[in-house]
Amino acid sequence: MQTPLTLAELNTKVKSTLEEQLEPSYWVIAEIGSMQVAQRGHAYLELVEKQDEQITAKLRANIWAYTYRVVSGWFQSVTGSPLQAGLKVLVHGVVTYHEVYGLSLNIKDIDPN
Repeated sequence: MQTPLTLAELNTKVKSTLEEQLEPSYWVIAEIGSMQVAQRGHAYLELVEKQDEQITAKLRANIWAYTYRVVSGWFQSVTGSPLQAGLKVLVHGVVTYHEVYGLSLNIKDIDPN
């Protein structure tokens, strides 16, 4: 039997492995399943992928306020529509893993085309 790990030790191993194995950033196609903009201007999203209306993949995502102001304004000026739940989007982001909050995508850009 392996030596047991604490939960924190396991999460640290997961974080290290992801940081070593993943590219610095990715372009990802997903639907915005839900979206909330906090009082301080940060946007919190749930990205989903569906097949036959069933969710087949889900990931938490965020856009920090300084990025959200630029990206959302640009997106709306090009598309005529605000970022909102139900839209299929192409986002550029960094995959992060936090020992307490888990896996998420920090969105840096959104392709409005």
